[in-house]
Amino acid sequence: MSQFSAAVTPGRSLGFLVLGASLHDIVTRLKAEPQTFGKLELIYSPENPVTEPVIVNLPTNGVRLRFDGPEQRLRLIEVTDFSKSKLTYKNIDIVKPASPTPPSASSLPDSSAGPTFKYIYNKLLAPSYPGDYVPPDANSNEKYGVYILSYPGIAFTFPVLASTWNSDKDHATMLALPSTKTATSMAVFSGDSWLEAQKVLYDQMLEDPRSHSPPHKGKDVYPDEIGVVNIFGAGKLRLDRAWSSSPFWLFLGQTTPQQLVAELGPPDSIYRKSDQRMAIHKARAGSESQQTRPNLDPPGLD
Repeated sequence: MSQFSAAVTPGRSLGFLVLGASLHDIVTRLKAEPQTFGKLELIYSPENPVTEPVIVNLPTNGVRLRFDGPEQRLRLIEVTDFSKSKLTYKNIDIVKPASPTPPSASSLPDSSAGPTFKYIYNKLLAPSYPGDYVPPDANSNEKYGVYILSYPGIAFTFPVLASTWNSDKDHATMLALPSTKTATSMAVFSGDSWLEAQKVLYDQMLEDPRSHSPPHKGKDVYPDEIGVVNIFGAGKLRLDRAWSSSPFWLFLGQTTPQQLVAELGPPDSIYRKSDQRMAIHKARAGSESQQTRPNLDPPGLD
């Protein structure tokens, strides 16, 4: 099993996982790399699959992806275990590399330990505005509250000992206390801060994910996705783009396969239509004509 390595771009992406990308595109890419993404869990509401969010959990990689229900677009990228993936920001490791000198047994961190506040604050992302502190439930025995350190497009969660928290003191001073644990999770989202972004997480307009996709080999350019297919009858269909205003008209019996590929991109697969039971009706033996039809999964056409 190979480790998932990715560069973090706040407000945009985690490697090829780009905010705004469709559920189909993300799942297709994940399934294409089974050696890296060994397990994929799809969580959704059977009662309300179109209105409730869809979650793709990658426990092998310590990553969780949240999609909105109506459009099935990636809205939130979460890292829940920093030890299972190699993450970088501007070529700097998100988690500070371990010291070559083995620490004592009493100082060994948790296997899923994330970056420390000082590492983020002093080296990775520099100072930030004050975040949000959420105290533990008064009815529970939990000793730690949660502090969300937020930057534009990215946020980190730190467990903070509730008995040491003092709202009158500077947040940097409180988070630098020895009792504050390392970050337990990281979120990549679209917005200036997590406090504001979570209010419109599943409703805000997203940018075309192609504008933030990592450069790919060759000169191929990914075509714009099809958002709506309008059927006018008499074999006429208008395919409206998801991110641009120029539609594509499809005329059944007239539009060629070459035109389809040029407008929609190459098909995910091709099904060959051949029925051996009809071979007896062929006029000449040895002159088999093989028909094919493309299967264009993303637009839902074939």
